[in-house]
Amino acid sequence: MIPSDHNISGAELTTIFNDALDRSAFIWDYRGFRADGNDEFYIAFIDEHINSDSSGAFEDAVELSIAMDYFKLPHLHIIEKGLSSKLDEDAKLLCLDWLYSFFEQVPKPDFERLNKYVLQNNKSELINVQALLNLLLMKNDEQLITSLKTIMGKAALPAVFYRLINVLDDECFDEIKALVLPDIKLIIEKSGALTVQQKDELTARLQAGGI
Repeated sequence: MIPSDHNISGAELTTIFNDALDRSAFIWDYRGFRADGNDEFYIAFIDEHINSDSSGAFEDAVELSIAMDYFKLPHLHIIEKGLSSKLDEDAKLLCLDWLYSFFEQVPKPDFERLNKYVLQNNKSELINVQALLNLLLMKNDEQLITSLKTIMGKAALPAVFYRLINVLDDECFDEIKALVLPDIKLIIEKSGALTVQQKDELTARLQAGGI
């Protein structure tokens, strides 16, 4: 991992970004965005590759835009195209993460429409949980909360539980936490998808985070 206080040069970035694996690892790990003086380089990569036919370049561009907190309204159309395409689960989940990250900037009718589209057209429990959490940013809706609990009660993937806990740790969900916490704790305890170690870890995170 490159330290955030390292004065990374344009030449270093060019070398990193020319290798797909190095680029993805860098975007995931680096914490110096917006502080290292290389905004122009990063923004140029995002604008050039967010509409790429290469799923790897597309995902890196979306991930980088989130990491940099770089929003452009024209990118919304590209995210919509990604959600309605045959992209794999990871790529679509990243599109939902983009919507979540830019909730304040995305026009609310579009935000609601896209997340509802995902719920109506996907069977992935991981994707549907994130879409529900996105919609709960808009309003504390009892039906959405019920749907969230239902999916969690049937969840077969540990990743679904970890994603839920990660998102609930956001302070914007403080009100929702009080409504879902007792049920989520019980679901974790009874889940056949989780090992004892995973249950203990998730429960400890709930307690440590005050969730």
